[in-house]
Amino acid sequence: MELIVSIFRMYPLLILFYALLIKNINLITVLLISIALNFLLKYLIIKPIFKDKVYPIIGCCNRPSNAKNCGYLKDPPGYKTNTYGMPSGHAQIALAFSVYLLLSEHYSKNLTYGKALFYILSAISVSYSRLYLNCHTIQQVLIGGMFGAILGIFGFYYTR
Repeated sequence: MELIVSIFRMYPLLILFYALLIKNINLITVLLISIALNFLLKYLIIKPIFKDKVYPIIGCCNRPSNAKNCGYLKDPPGYKTNTYGMPSGHAQIALAFSVYLLLSEHYSKNLTYGKALFYILSAISVSYSRLYLNCHTIQQVLIGGMFGAILGIFGFYYTR
């Protein structure tokens, strides 16, 4: 189980490595923009506006109180996660990756049912893992996924 958890934790790094391996500069660009956009959204827009308050529907923008091991690597023993939770960066990059590749391979006629299933299941699995690991609330995952899907769509049409 720990291996599966580690794969989901490192997913953003793994897909960035995959994009470098296949030398898809457009996908690399979309992924790097997703990472940068997530940082900007979290720390320059959402955190200053929402602070530590709880809002209807959106909920709380901080991570759940007992969140741990929420980054790309496992936290050292006793370390308390202190990063902001809204939006989920893992969900955002997973959806940006999956949506971009679904569109790209569909339009180039290279999309198979197996690839489509893999892209969809990987995005769902990574997003679910953020809830399972108690790193995010459902709202943080949904909003991160929404930003990622939008970025994947815009990235595909902009680079087409």
